[in-house]
Amino acid sequence: MVYYGRTSVSLNPGENQGEILLTLGSNTELRDWLGENTQENKLVNVVKARVIGKDGLAVDVPLYADSPIFMTQLRGTFEAPVNLSGVGRK
Repeated sequence: MVYYGRTSVSLNPGENQGEILLTLGSNTELRDWLGENTQENKLVNVVKARVIGKDGLAVDVPLYADSPIFMTQLRGTFEAPVNLSGVGRK
């Protein structure tokens, strides 16, 4: 069985912070399964994201549910690499 989520990654180059947002599709079975695998602090321990971190190495980003009962999004933050290229700066 395949489930999906819409993923977006945003970076704040001024602070070298990144955020991953996974918006879940409207699938009750997926939400129930994720809910069963969510800790009290809303950490979902069966889904993770991997990004290039501040040191240029791959790091796992823990994802947290927006609600422990009826979740619609998973969110995680990470330290992004420094933007030395000047691209995206104003």
